Amino acid sequence: MGILTVVLATFLAGVIQTVSGFGGSLVLMMFLPAIMTLMDAITLNQTIMVVLDISLIVTYRRSIRFRQVLLPAIFCLIMTTVFTDLAMHLHISLMKLLFGLFLVGISIYFWFFSRKVRCASGWPMACTCGSLSGITNGMFGIGGPPIAVYYLAVSDSKEAYIGTTQFFFLITTLYTIVFRLSKGLICNGFWEYVLIGMVSILAGKLVGKKINDRISPETMKKCVYVCLFVTGVVTVIQSL
Repeated sequence: MGILTVVLATFLAGVIQTVSGFGGSLVLMMFLPAIMTLMDAITLNQTIMVVLDISLIVTYRRSIRFRQVLLPAIFCLIMTTVFTDLAMHLHISLMKLLFGLFLVGISIYFWFFSRKVRCASGWPMACTCGSLSGITNGMFGIGGPPIAVYYLAVSDSKEAYIGTTQFFFLITTLYTIVFRLSKGLICNGFWEYVLIGMVSILAGKLVGKKINDRISPETMKKCVYVCLFVTGVVTVIQSL
């Protein structure tokens, strides 16, 4: 059951991330907590997603704005360290409640407000968005939404946005993986899941490329938002 869930989750994550350019980690975090603890699911999610980060960095390597990564990454890593430790000491029911509320909030934000939110491009916003990314990364393994707001504001092209964002994710994710593994946040069969998940997510990426022209990215995103909302509500109910 565990291996089948990992294969299904990572394959869908690869397809959705390729078609819509977003949502791989969110998809994994809808499935993985069903077969392991939330904290172990976060570690597995981030380890598997590294392979997608690297593949996108290779594709968009010439468009990466390296100077835009340092400051928000520093603040993200600091907050990731603090809030990973905090999450380890919270009761599992409280963590599930907070995670469920986070999923509901993220789905509502993306559906109604993401296109309306704009931010400044100076260093205060870099520090703020990097810190918020670290908080959600440390707590739930999903640091993308806050930092995406910042890079949308400072990027001068779609390619620069994707390349720079993925480079940021690679740095912060590799640190997070090492930190979480050092804390023993690893499930039974972890490395087997990682190997299977990486193969499956790349297969999903290939399928996503083939169907990219047949499915609207907006339609795919809306399906993800609905699933996030439902998963969040169910998680909240289960935590009560």
